[in-house]
Amino acid sequence: MAVKAYLNSTFCVIIFCLCKCAGKLTLSSAEVREGETLVLTCHSTEPLGSYTFYSEKNGFFDIYGSATGSFKNCYSGLSGYSMRCDFDNWTFNLTILQPVHNQVIICNRTTGPVQITSINATIYVQVPVKSITLSTPSTINVVSANSYTFTCKTFGSRPAAEISWHFDTSTLAGNNTVISENESKFEVTSILTLILTKEDQGKVVYCSSNIVGEIPLESTKTFLNVLYISEVQMMPGNSLNIVAGQKLTMKNNGYNTSLISTNQLYLIKHARVKDSGRYSCSVCNAAGSSSSFIDVNVQNKPFPPMIIQVFCKTRSAYISFMSSYLGGEGKLVLQYSKVDDKYENATVEVLNKTQPEINTYKVLNLSPGTEYTFRILASNFYGMTSSKRQTCSTGIVAQAEREKSCEMESVIGGTLGSILFIVILLLCATVLFNLRSRRINKGKSDPATSRTNDASYVDQALPSKDHHYQGFSTKEMMITNTYEKIEECHEKEKRSVYMELTHPSIQEEQYMNRTGDTGTLT
Repeated sequence: MAVKAYLNSTFCVIIFCLCKCAGKLTLSSAEVREGETLVLTCHSTEPLGSYTFYSEKNGFFDIYGSATGSFKNCYSGLSGYSMRCDFDNWTFNLTILQPVHNQVIICNRTTGPVQITSINATIYVQVPVKSITLSTPSTINVVSANSYTFTCKTFGSRPAAEISWHFDTSTLAGNNTVISENESKFEVTSILTLILTKEDQGKVVYCSSNIVGEIPLESTKTFLNVLYISEVQMMPGNSLNIVAGQKLTMKNNGYNTSLISTNQLYLIKHARVKDSGRYSCSVCNAAGSSSSFIDVNVQNKPFPPMIIQVFCKTRSAYISFMSSYLGGEGKLVLQYSKVDDKYENATVEVLNKTQPEINTYKVLNLSPGTEYTFRILASNFYGMTSSKRQTCSTGIVAQAEREKSCEMESVIGGTLGSILFIVILLLCATVLFNLRSRRINKGKSDPATSRTNDASYVDQALPSKDHHYQGFSTKEMMITNTYEKIEECHEKEKRSVYMELTHPSIQEEQYMNRTGDTGTLT
């Protein structure tokens, strides 16, 4: 019993000591950048005890530093590790000159033979990206509207790097793949696919790594040479008249850096008449091909101008024409003639051009009511040509007044015609009314219309000779439409010729038949 009581009391002392004396240990972060020194700080909230930094592997212990609180003794254990003690604050620092990734460091505090508490930390050594490579060379040729794939790689970083893509001024995200290597280092591969157009010509593409706390590492830059072919145009247009000695150039709007270094070529440097003909140009590269042609006519003097339209007003005229190439010393002169082909230079006002090569002149100070013949002379150092002649007549000043008078006469004539038509209608209506009144009065005085009361019906038909339209000529009826109206009235009267007149004796007989022998109604 005594032994048992002793063990119990000893157990209680140990438990009390654990609860009372343990205190709290803290250990600083064990993250460090590759090549830098790591300092681990172990701190206790309780005084006294012995403190030890060590590591354990397969049952073997490596002691890096120790501190004894009772004697305030502080010493380092192994080379590459140093111990510094602050017994006033019970803070102990272990400096590791060459930290090892994933190494576990333990800090213990003990009191006597009993281990009170311990804390550990795993060292994490961050390794920056040492190299980043882009699969493409410094300059690439790519065909417009085609896709191109870029590949970027980083090697041996910890943690795995994030790869960003830079396309000119834009930042893009690629398709990243992470591969783990020995010693927990990582290889990252990123792929970016772009569909390039001619607007991307001269832009750059490159990639960069991104690890928190590290300066991004950029790859080399790739410059884009986008090949494309647009329509080749012979300037100007597809037909050209030039003067002997003139220089003819061709401008290529299709861009092709791999084949030509300029977009302007000389077809003819000093044109001669025998150089006239069709010239063609064809450009091709990986993007495709394009061609064009131009018909060249070399001349010693200007081609005749072509008058498009001539329009005369009362005191002026408008001439639209297409001029030909005149050369540096060439000029155009507009002339007119009134009679006998005697031409004189016209006073003109040059109007704005509506289309290239088309000119419009306004000829001033012309006489009204006159026919004019116009021509355009084109001249240069080599000679003179003339356009075909065009004529037009200016208007007469009094013509407008006559047109206004005719319009007034038309208005007056129309008004009088309407009034005459109304008067004719009124006369016809009066005649109809008088004829009807005469017929009614004649029917009342005719003995043939007096019938006995025994007759049930009275025939009031008019004699065929008494038509309402007697006395009217056919011509008058056609003009006034009176005939149709009289016929309509006559037809209405014919429908009302017969009227049913019931005799008094017949009415009495019918009444008696309804009453019977009793004299009452049945």
